[in-house]
Amino acid sequence: ALGKPVWTLLPYAADWRWRLHRTDTPWYPSMRLFRQTKPGHWDDLMEEINHCLFNHCAQFSTSRLAGGVVTLRPHTMAGHLALYRSVLHNDDNVLPLWFLEAVAVYTSLTNKCSYSVAHHFTNVRGLLKNEARATAMYEAFAAGEPEREFEGKELALFRYARKLTASPGDMDAADVAEARAAGASDGEILEVNQV
Repeated sequence: ALGKPVWTLLPYAADWRWRLHRTDTPWYPSMRLFRQTKPGHWDDLMEEINHCLFNHCAQFSTSRLAGGVVTLRPHTMAGHLALYRSVLHNDDNVLPLWFLEAVAVYTSLTNKCSYSVAHHFTNVRGLLKNEARATAMYEAFAAGEPEREFEGKELALFRYARKLTASPGDMDAADVAEARAAGASDGEILEVNQV
């Protein structure tokens, strides 16, 4: 009624008023309908929404470049998405995908990039399938205190990622040595670098 974009999730057996096989509704022109394809199966629907949300945010978000110039063009987002998939979703990765997505949440919070935080945190929640754990992790990241939820190698990798993101010019061999001393292999450190 307000003319604002809104997305509605519908179960497989939706009410008749939502009609059949449509993604729009004549009653609310700015509403998009997302439908379950099978009863009880929300995972596919959430994956579709995650993809659509990422693309939607990419169209309307901005990134600041040196000198205050603002830009975020669809072709740069396509490149970013291709890079993201080749890095985080590479079958040769050693670190678990939920952990790499968590690193992406932490670095996105550090960069103050809200659409990336939302995208990666949605993935963390889906991969962990433990809402309490995911929420506790997010709260620790938002407070800049990953040590509340992590220790050992994982904590060392989060600290490494934070410094690499916040002050890359201050990185030195001691940072790599610290991650190694906590048990991280060079391959794992490289995976965190790529996130």
